Amino acid sequence: MGKNRKRIIAGILLVLYIGFIIYTTLLCRESKDYREYNFQLFWSYQRFFDDVRPQAQQILLNILFFVPFGVLVPFCVDCSWKRKLVFTVASACLLSGTVEFLQLLYKLGFAEFDDVFDNTMGAAIGAVVVLLLGRVKRGK
Repeated sequence: MGKNRKRIIAGILLVLYIGFIIYTTLLCRESKDYREYNFQLFWSYQRFFDDVRPQAQQILLNILFFVPFGVLVPFCVDCSWKRKLVFTVASACLLSGTVEFLQLLYKLGFAEFDDVFDNTMGAAIGAVVVLLLGRVKRGK
């Protein structure tokens, strides 16, 4: 399959996945009468290490939620693997940060910096896997 065809397919899948992210994090939620937030970075990790098991599941799900984003973005940009990684991480952070801001603004969920961190890590993991597999495939 040609490079442009892969880029187009990845672009379509990326747009669909971003739509899925927006739907699940914003559109399908009911607005509350109050705002829920925690802006202390790594608070969820502190709770995890204090032996709160459900927190581990939430962290893992937040990371896994953005892995597909990280897999798709590198196929959509034409630059070096380092720039692809930086672009993927920056765009994931921006998208996740925007979602958290909108959740806070419209009282749609629990807004927190840890979600942005976890989502960004998930995208980075997805991108690193794709980029490493691409390098192995090319024999570098």
